[in-house]
Amino acid sequence: MKKITFLLVAISCIIFNTQAQVGTASIKLQEADFAAAKTAIDKVMDNPKQTAKGKTWYVYGEVYFNIFVAEPTLDEDALSKALTGFTKAIELGHKAKDEEFFDYFRKISTSAYLDNNWEMTIEAGQAAKQYSSGDTLVNMLLIEAANNAEKFDIYETAMEDLLQLEFTDKATYLALFGIYYKTRIDPPNDVKSLELLEQAVILNPSNEAVIQLMIMHNKLDEAITKLEEKLQTEPDNANYLYNLGAIYDKIENEEKALEYYQKALDVEPNNVNALFNLGALYNNKGALMIEEYNNQGLDADEKLKEDGTALLNQALPYFEKLYEMDELDNNVKKQVMTVMKDVYRFTGDTDSFMKIDKELGSME
Repeated sequence: MKKITFLLVAISCIIFNTQAQVGTASIKLQEADFAAAKTAIDKVMDNPKQTAKGKTWYVYGEVYFNIFVAEPTLDEDALSKALTGFTKAIELGHKAKDEEFFDYFRKISTSAYLDNNWEMTIEAGQAAKQYSSGDTLVNMLLIEAANNAEKFDIYETAMEDLLQLEFTDKATYLALFGIYYKTRIDPPNDVKSLELLEQAVILNPSNEAVIQLMIMHNKLDEAITKLEEKLQTEPDNANYLYNLGAIYDKIENEEKALEYYQKALDVEPNNVNALFNLGALYNNKGALMIEEYNNQGLDADEKLKEDGTALLNQALPYFEKLYEMDELDNNVKKQVMTVMKDVYRFTGDTDSFMKIDKELGSME
């Protein structure tokens, strides 16, 4: 009997120790001692009784998620282990708050997306949607990941859920869904595609994806008509003026594009899109002339070079104005500065070239 009692005591000590390790892992996590938290929770995972508990897996998920965020060198599979932990915790009925599970799954999906891990993005995103199907970011992540993974049933569901919401770039997603029905379905669903196009045109007819879908359906004239109707009542609406210029630019009506871009700037001198597109229009035309000049060899037409250079110089003030704007998106600013650098180099403005080149180098 004494021997049996001893064994029972020993077994109870083992159980107590593994239970204590779960608590230790939580405490070490709060202290940001991630290595110790990892050691503690890993010991628990060897005990079948503890791994049958949802709380154990929840703490496991917390530990490994925080390792991924704060000290990823401790475990290269930390994000995957975090996802496994929270998934198992749910399966075993752990009673954490819904918003806590949602927040973890959303963060895991976002992190996996940034790492181009489409399968994990989808798995975590779908887990998050069990708690909130109306989250804009989660649906966007699922759309992108499902498209890349060619899981079109998930893509369609996420698109349908997303388009029930109101958000800034809704026109893009309406158009992308329209393009999907036009090009990815066999046979194409033109009725659904056109229905989505009509909704997108109302929101933003000059959006690149919307224009692409318009071209597929030969609907650009309708977009132009709608914008011109709006300008009858709002002649100083810079957005409508710019949108009309963008459509004319897309169909290569340079004269009309220039006219409406300039009108947009007359109303709103710091309109970023109009400044950029006007600069790009002049720059691209000038660059093509210079390329043609360079291809002519010894018999090159000097007038071609002069006209091309003049157009580059005409583009420069628009880009220089954008460059001076503090609120300009960093990626757009890099693009603007790259164009400026090329123009300065071609026109022989060495000082300006060196200044921009140095600044661009510091932004890498």
